[in-house]
Amino acid sequence: MATNREAQRKATHNEVERRRRDRINELIKVLAQIVPACQKKDATAGSIVGYVYSKGTVLDKTVDYLKELVFQNEQLTASAKIAEKSTKALNQILVLEKENAFLRAQIIQFGIDGAASSGQKQPNQQLLNSPLARISPSLTIATLSVLLCIHSFYT
Repeated sequence: MATNREAQRKATHNEVERRRRDRINELIKVLAQIVPACQKKDATAGSIVGYVYSKGTVLDKTVDYLKELVFQNEQLTASAKIAEKSTKALNQILVLEKENAFLRAQIIQFGIDGAASSGQKQPNQQLLNSPLARISPSLTIATLSVLLCIHSFYT
């Protein structure tokens, strides 16, 4: 009776172990089909003619492939962050350029007197051609307001 029970236990164990090995072998085959380095290609046509099914080779090539993918993912993530920062900076420059154009139009519209009495050409052109007015993207409304106040104070 004990030997019969032991034989049944061994048979069950062998069956479970066989299914485990079969499952591992199937997964190795799936990995071999996914990982490009495990594919055997025809030298002339370039089509896939088979796969490397050596378990060790498949696992080695899979590890290498995963490391490469992780590295590429890190590079793409870094590139995406740089692109995002560049996009934000570009948007900010565009907003500042619009503000600058608006303020230049305001200067022209209201004309800033001061140089007219000294016989110089148009005062608004003088201000627009000044070095401070040519700092286009970084010239904010607040900065230009201060400059206009200072200009009007001295004129």
